[in-house]
Amino acid sequence: LKVLQAKSPSEAVIETLRLDPKRLDKLRNVLGDKVDPRWPPLRSLVVRIEMALTKQNDRIIREELTLEHILPRNASTKAWLAEFNNDEALMDRYAENPGNLCVLPDALNNELGSKTYANKQKIIRRYGAHKKYALAADFHAEPSWNAVVIERRAEWMRATLRQIFDL
Repeated sequence: LKVLQAKSPSEAVIETLRLDPKRLDKLRNVLGDKVDPRWPPLRSLVVRIEMALTKQNDRIIREELTLEHILPRNASTKAWLAEFNNDEALMDRYAENPGNLCVLPDALNNELGSKTYANKQKIIRRYGAHKKYALAADFHAEPSWNAVVIERRAEWMRATLRQIFDL
C-alpha cells in the first residue's frame, strides 16, 4: 500500500526495497567508487539500468541475470595486469568499481570467468549478447578495459540511476 501511495518514483523504490536510512543514503550516493558485490540491492540496480536501456522488444528476465565483473575480481594474467600498469592494487580496486559490472545470463557469466578482455569480447559476440544486453554492448564496444574506461562508465551508470530513480 505504501508503494501505491508514494509521491514519487524514488519514494516507491525506497518503499519497495524497504531501505533503512543508511541504505537510503547509499542509494542517493548510488554506486560509489567501490561497491561490495554482496550489497543486496546492487544486482537489482544494475538490472534496472539494463532494463531502462534495453530495447522494448527485448524481454529481460531478471531472475536469469547475474553480475559479471568484466575485469575479474581474481584477475592475474599478464594481459589484465598490462591494462593497469602492472599495479595489482589498482587492478583490485577497479575490479569492485561499479563501472566494471554488467548483467548477463548465469551460463554466459560462468563461461566468461577470468578470461582476458579480448576473449570475453569474442564470447560475447559469439553468443550475440552485445545485441541483446545494453551493458554488454557497451563493454563490447571498448577496444580495451582499463581504469579510464571503468571510471567513465561508472559515472555514466550513476547518472543513469539518478535519472531512473529521480534522485
